[in-house]
Order: sequence, then structure tokens, then C-alpha cells
Amino acid sequence: MSVVVTKVLEDEIVMVADSQITSGQTIECKEDAKVFQVGAITIGCCGYARDGALLRLFCETHSPKAGTCDDVLAFIAEFDVWMRNRTNNAEMDSCFHIIYRGKAFYANGYYITEITDKDSIGSGRDYALGALHAGATPEQAVEAACDLNLYCSRPINVFRVPRVDEELT
Repeated sequence: MSVVVTKVLEDEIVMVADSQITSGQTIECKEDAKVFQVGAITIGCCGYARDGALLRLFCETHSPKAGTCDDVLAFIAEFDVWMRNRTNNAEMDSCFHIIYRGKAFYANGYYITEITDKDSIGSGRDYALGALHAGATPEQAVEAACDLNLYCSRPINVFRVPRVDEELT
């Protein structure tokens, strides 16, 4: 119950998210609810708050080996095992956008693909993708999702990550 938009530009990758957290019939808006940075990794999460919180903790001591789909897959697989050991086998049930080493990735379970242009996840996904298709900026796309989807709320949070040549990192 969220929206995260990632747009890959020539010199930076922009990740924008809403701030709504829903629990039962109650909503709360938090600045760091959906997107976080730990070291060189930036992650946007849609799904269970538990998954995002545990992934944030995991990133304190882990990161992908390199900026490839295979390395991000290995990272997510390692996280899944790590999470199951701490939650009595709870299944990971969230989608992520991951920015690492100048590239952006979509992760849904063990399905990983590189984002080479734009993508969105969460309940506001279709509204955001429609806005992006019509030429909106990532910020405008998330604003559109907040206007149209009851599970997305302002304020929006914007992260801009410079693209770097993987050879240099």
C-alpha cells in the first residue's frame, strides 16, 4: 500500500515515494517509511513494513557483490534466509527498488530485473506509470498516485543518487 517510482537518468537515478503506512484502518505518514539509504545502497520498499525494516538492518552488514542482476539476486536470496532465521520462517512478501553501483533494479521475491528507464511498485503503481508515460517527472508521478490512490499519501520523499561508473567503485 504504497508507491515508489524510480527513474534512470543520464547522470543520476531518482527514487521517489509516498509516506503512508497503513495498519488496519489507521494511516500514519513517516518521512522514511518507504525509501532508505545505507552506505552505497538505496532501497524503496512496498509491502510489509517488517520486510523493509529488516532489509534496512540487513544492509548495515551486507550489500550486493556488484551491480548486476545476478549479484542482486544473491543479495536478496541471502536476505530471505537471514530474515527467515529471525522471524520463524516468515515469507518475504514485498517488492523493492534497489539502486546500487550506478544501476537500478526491481526485485519481487527472486525475480530481479534491471530498470533501464522507469518503473513503479506498490498500490499506486498504475497511476504513477500512467503519469510517467504522459511525461511527468518522478515527483509528479508520485503526486498523481497520492491524488488518486487511497493507500498513498503525502509528503513525498525524493532521493537522488548520482550514477557512477562501476569500474570506479
